[in-house]
Amino acid sequence: MRRILILVVCNVALTTLGQAPSVMLEVKPVNRKEKLVYSRALAVSVRNFGRVPINEATVQWAVFKEAYDLKFETKGKKAGSDTRNFTVQPTGPPQAFGGEKTVKLAPLQAVSFETEEVKAYEGRFHGDPPLPGDSIVGHGVQVIVGGRVVAESYADPRHKGLLEKIQSPEAGLPEGLKKKKKKK
Repeated sequence: MRRILILVVCNVALTTLGQAPSVMLEVKPVNRKEKLVYSRALAVSVRNFGRVPINEATVQWAVFKEAYDLKFETKGKKAGSDTRNFTVQPTGPPQAFGGEKTVKLAPLQAVSFETEEVKAYEGRFHGDPPLPGDSIVGHGVQVIVGGRVVAESYADPRHKGLLEKIQSPEAGLPEGLKKKKKKK
């Protein structure tokens, strides 16, 4: 009990001095599926537990995708039958697609929002023949105040470094889903 009291007093003292903003971050994935197109948005909630307002908190978010190719193997060619098997092979490291939002937080205030969707095309479930595509492999969110990360959440901690290279969600659209511009 004494330790908890000391921790609370230290936290209040540091927050009052402006050295350590008390921020709580909650992230929930919002997954959707339409035919072979999977998408993920993030429901983000940021709460200021401190007694000092936070005038500018930057919330960086990203959904991580991994592109893959299919390697086909033909086995046992018999008359009239062709049984094919394939393995899924990543074509590179996962990439981050997302953005950022700046929020103001009064003391004891929470701000909630839902991010843009990031879409992926799961071609391996296409049928005959399966097609290459990409998969959603995780997500991550960071809250930055005064140039310091004060809260973060990741579906997989291995993807932490990917938040430094965020691309826009439109850049991650599979080729078949990109809207073609009409020529005038």
